[in-house]
Amino acid sequence: MKMYLILVLVSLITILLIYLYFKKRESQLIDSLQNMIELAEKDNYSFVKFDESKLSVLENSMKHYLIGNRIKFNNILKQKKSYETLISDISHQSITPISNIILYSELLQENHKSEEIYAIKNQVEKLHFLIESLISLSRLETGIVTINPKKENIKFLLEKLEGQFKTKILEKGINFKLETKSVFATFDIKWTEEAVGNIIENAIKYTDYGGKIIISIEEYQFFARINIKDTGIGIKENELNKIFKRFYRSNDVNGTEGVGLGLYLTRKIINMEKGYLKVESRKGEGTMFSVFLPI
Repeated sequence: MKMYLILVLVSLITILLIYLYFKKRESQLIDSLQNMIELAEKDNYSFVKFDESKLSVLENSMKHYLIGNRIKFNNILKQKKSYETLISDISHQSITPISNIILYSELLQENHKSEEIYAIKNQVEKLHFLIESLISLSRLETGIVTINPKKENIKFLLEKLEGQFKTKILEKGINFKLETKSVFATFDIKWTEEAVGNIIENAIKYTDYGGKIIISIEEYQFFARINIKDTGIGIKENELNKIFKRFYRSNDVNGTEGVGLGLYLTRKIINMEKGYLKVESRKGEGTMFSVFLPI
């Protein structure tokens, strides 16, 4: 009986020692994996040679995973650099000749008032706008140009845009009302000017002569809201979710200039600033776009 008890006691001690060993090994493994991940996050992980016989399968898998990730990351950086060079080359090589064509067509118009010359100038300007939009979009999507939001006064942004579109507003005899007040939000002034400018440009384009555009600002707890309301042609209900798609154009506006990139670019910029867009519209009764920027 005594011998039996001793054997049981020895067995229990053995089991306990085995348990403590594996518990300690588990803790060491978790610490080791955590250390690998923390160093990898800081880009400070050095891939030293391991004694594979002493490595657990999991630790070895993690090592190979991190090595593979480093290689992929370096390849992505190389691709990004090549995209940056390519987009820069396209921008430089295309904008200069297009600008020259526009200039020459303007000179021709001074001496020869023909529909053909006007059509050439009109089409080249469209091409110019399309290339600039595609370049802007490519820079954003590839991360070549980043959004840098900071505290800005929305009032100054809207007053600047009013001056930018003043000529077009006067040409169409639009009753343009800017209800501004000093409201600060967090956004990138350059890119937000382009984003909100696209909406205002559409409002002018699709509002009839003598129509009305009202821009106002509202301040909430977490967001500032810019409302751009027009009395234009409006948007069909079944198209409200489509207008932000790349190159989407309604059949109702096929006869109006545009390439269907403006609103797509607008939403991308606002989303990158941690904001969002809302649109309310009725066909034939006008549209209101609301831009929400984080406070």
